[in-house]
Amino acid sequence: MSTATPLAGFGITRGYAPATLKLIERLKAGRIGDVLTDAELTAVAGRATAPGGAGYANLHTAIGVVMREHGLLWERELRAGAIRCLDDAGKVGSAAKDRKLIQRRAKRAMTKLRIVNVANLGEDERTKALAMSAQMGTLSLFAGADTTRKLEARHASSPVPIAKLMEMFE
Repeated sequence: MSTATPLAGFGITRGYAPATLKLIERLKAGRIGDVLTDAELTAVAGRATAPGGAGYANLHTAIGVVMREHGLLWERELRAGAIRCLDDAGKVGSAAKDRKLIQRRAKRAMTKLRIVNVANLGEDERTKALAMSAQMGTLSLFAGADTTRKLEARHASSPVPIAKLMEMFE
C-alpha cells in the first residue's frame, strides 16, 4: 500500500509527479492482454516514456504502484516499443526472470567477495565480508532453478520453513 495521500482540494497525490499520476490512471484502467505503445504512453504522460526518455522513471513508478495497489502487472515487450498487461501465467514468467536475475547478482557478489584478501581487513570488515559471502552463497543456492524444481516436486504452496529447505540440500 502506498504512503501517498491526497492533498486537500487539489486532487493530487503527494509524492508522485503529475506525469506519474496520469500514467497510474491509464495503467490501472488496463485489462489483461492490453498493449500500450511508447507513443500512447508519451501522449498520456506528456514526456517520453521509452527507455532513456525523460518520463521513463515516471512509467517505472506507475507500473510499481499499479502492481501493488491494483494487482495489474505491466511489463515491457522487448524490441516492441510497448508494454503489455500480463495474465497470471505471464506474472509467473516475470517472477521467474526476477529469480534468475537475483541468482546472477548473488553469484557476481560471491565472485567479488571471493577475491577479497580478508587478511588485509580489520576485524569488523572481515566479519562483514565473511557474513556477506555466506549470505550471497545461500541466496544463490535458493534462487537457483534446481531449488524451484525441488519445491515444485514437493508441491510447495506456501513458504517452506528454513529447516525443511536445508533438508532438501543434504
